[in-house]
Amino acid sequence: MTRKFTLQPLLEIAQTETHTAAVSLGTHNRLLQQQQQKLDLLLQYRADYQARLRHRSTGGLDASALRNFHDFMQKLEEAILQQRAAVTETLARAERARGMAAQAA
Repeated sequence: MTRKFTLQPLLEIAQTETHTAAVSLGTHNRLLQQQQQKLDLLLQYRADYQARLRHRSTGGLDASALRNFHDFMQKLEEAILQQRAAVTETLARAERARGMAAQAA
């Protein structure tokens, strides 16, 4: 009986580590989902904006409107690149959390 009592603190530590790792994994998975949703939204916005340009260009576009479109698309592409980098980083963090959760289990 004494042996069970002395191992109880170790069991509690292991349970705490497992719980912490599971919470961390859940947090990282949620963050990954949010980052991916932001990327999907940017990609959809780009497709919509390109479709609007195609529709408007059937009636002809002046140089100013075309330049504005180009400038906006360039900023949108930069935002997409940044968001892809954020997704990649968040995915790496989620994978690390998954590994830690597997080790704690």
